[in-house]
Amino acid sequence: MIFFASDYDGTLNRNGVSAEDIQAIIDFRNQGHLFGMATGRSIASVRAEIDKFAIPVDFIIGNNGGAIQNCMGETVLLHKIPSELTEKVIRHLMTYDLFMYGANDGFNICFKQIRLNPDFVPTTRFMNDEKIFDENRVAVMFAFFVNECDAKKCVQELNVLFDGELSCYSNKGYIDIGTYGITKKSGIDYLVNHLEIDAEIHVIGDEYNDLPMIEGFGGYTLDSGTTEAKGMASRI
Repeated sequence: MIFFASDYDGTLNRNGVSAEDIQAIIDFRNQGHLFGMATGRSIASVRAEIDKFAIPVDFIIGNNGGAIQNCMGETVLLHKIPSELTEKVIRHLMTYDLFMYGANDGFNICFKQIRLNPDFVPTTRFMNDEKIFDENRVAVMFAFFVNECDAKKCVQELNVLFDGELSCYSNKGYIDIGTYGITKKSGIDYLVNHLEIDAEIHVIGDEYNDLPMIEGFGGYTLDSGTTEAKGMASRI
């Protein structure tokens, strides 16, 4: 059996999901293999995309490994960030020029817009749930920077400031902040162990948050992937 985990944005979704890719996934699963997503998105966000493009999946690994659902839609893992850390992170983020920052609880999303971004159009998956911070339900934090170089710099600083507590990744002008040591690779390891299967693991991704799983499983990337992803991947 092959267990295949794909990143979504920039990998499976390249200005939409092609009919050829959907058919390839169907054929792959019909052969008895498992296919699913390993994404930085929340579970609710990626489920909206799955419904939109009718993508057949056996699992979802969201929040960069911090939230996992099985084929029945049951949540089998959900990590959360302590409230004292979220407050410190927000103070550090606010030293930068941001479009917005926010968080998700694995499913719902809240965000605070700092500066208007004409490219950001809120959708149903961005319905604002302000209670996420108030009720200490933060699973992952995120921020969207005006300058992409600031995003990379801030990630480096946060990984030093919160070493052993949080793991941070940049993706162009965005950053994701989650529980320390939680990655797409750790999410895959957890799910494979939870399912109690002996599977050949394959992965594909294109960005910095994909590097742990690409390195860990000898994974693949795309020609449009980052220099780091292409340097680490076993195949482009």
